[in-house]
Formats: sequence, C-alpha cells, structure tokens
Amino acid sequence: MKHDAPIGGIREWRHIESDTPDEFVLIVADTAPLRYTQFRRQADLPVRSMMLLDARTPYEYERCSSGHVICYHVPGRVLRQILPFPEDYCAIRMDTHQGIGAALHSFISLAWEQTVGDPARRDTLFRDIAALIPVATQTCSTQSRAVRRCDPLERAEAFINANLSRSSLSVGEIAAAVGISTSRLQTLAREKGSSIGRMVLASRLEASAAALLAGGKSAPKLIDVALDHGFVSPSHFSRAFRQHFGCSPREYAARSRP
Repeated sequence: MKHDAPIGGIREWRHIESDTPDEFVLIVADTAPLRYTQFRRQADLPVRSMMLLDARTPYEYERCSSGHVICYHVPGRVLRQILPFPEDYCAIRMDTHQGIGAALHSFISLAWEQTVGDPARRDTLFRDIAALIPVATQTCSTQSRAVRRCDPLERAEAFINANLSRSSLSVGEIAAAVGISTSRLQTLAREKGSSIGRMVLASRLEASAAALLAGGKSAPKLIDVALDHGFVSPSHFSRAFRQHFGCSPREYAARSRP
C-alpha cells in the first residue's frame, strides 16, 4: 500500500472487535520511515527495515513522510507453531540491510506472490518466516535486550480496564482479546491466586472509587457511577463496594473529601 501524506494515530481497545482473528502483521518501511509502539516497546523503522505487529492489541503509529508501507498479514495459528509467544517479538526493529533480516526481507518479497491461492504453500512460508524472526530481531541488540515476556494477564487487565462500562464482559471474550484459550487464561489467574471474575470486579470497583472522588466536593450520582462501570444496578454496586472497601460508596466519598 502507498501513503502520500504524513499520518499518525492510536488504535485502542475500542477499535478492536472481539472477533478479530488471531493475526500478526509484518510491516516493512519500504520508502517511508515509521514509528510503532506496542507492548510498551517503541520501534523506529528507517527505510527498508521491518517489524512484527499484533493485530489484536492496541498500538500507536507515526509516519512523518510520504512513501510506501508494505504489510504482510500472517495468521497467528501458524506463527504459534514455531513461536509460542509471537508477541515477544512485536515492536522490535529488524534490520533488512544485512544478515538474517536482509535474507528474510528478500525471501518473503519473492515468495509471497508465488503462494497466492495455495494455502498449504503459504502456511509453509509463514512457518519459515516465524523461524527467522527471533534471529532477525537479535540484530538490533539494544532493543532485543529490552524485550520482556508479554504477560497475558497484563494484556487481560488492560482489556478489562478499557471495557469496564460493559456489564457483559465474559472470560471468553477477554481470552480472545488476549490471544490465548479461556482455560489457559483462567489457569494463569489461578496461579496468581485470583480469577478472571475477581480481576474484573476489582477493576470495576477501583475505577468506581476513583470516579467517586473525581467530582471534588460535588459527589456524582451513584447510579451513574454504577452503570458507567458495568454494574447492573446501584444495589449490586453498593454491596460489592462495601465488601471490597469495608464501607458504602457514599461513606467512602465523604471520608475521602476534605
């Protein structure tokens, strides 16, 4: 694809549908320098460098000059056969001027069109790409040392916090947004001594408590706070709030004000 004007923006959780497929994008700064931020990592891409991006996780992007940007869409189901956590390699620059990065760039650009209409051959291509990505990212040693495991629970918490107003937030939907199975997500929560349900409730209550104090001397209506944070009724909100904080929402707001 070709972009002719400088652009930039943020793709947030609200822009990502719950049924978005598990997919990654291999982005090549063909003739325009780019900047992407994802998973608390920032990748500055000079011309002819590339990086991996998770399509199901928010990111920021910036392109300050016109030029071509090439995007190869790679299904997560294939990448994960070789890389259990492709997210670990997102937003890390791969230098295509030399070494493995150059070989990967040439390989994908030559082989991509030849696999159109042949799913089996394209899956083989994807697996070959996946095998080269770890080595290609190591060529940028400074960024590689900064890589840390992308904790699925952290991603789940970020998704929960971005969707607190929805009372029907389910474990399956959260797991789909994170990119792992429901059972795996529940297991990770149990290992931390919690559950996804408790994480959702705690996030709702902490955000509600902050909202109660945001109005300064004029306390917001409890029904507004409750519904804005996914509680089905003020009574449900008050019961849960008292169990969590040891006092009612009104008492909490009054106690915390001068």
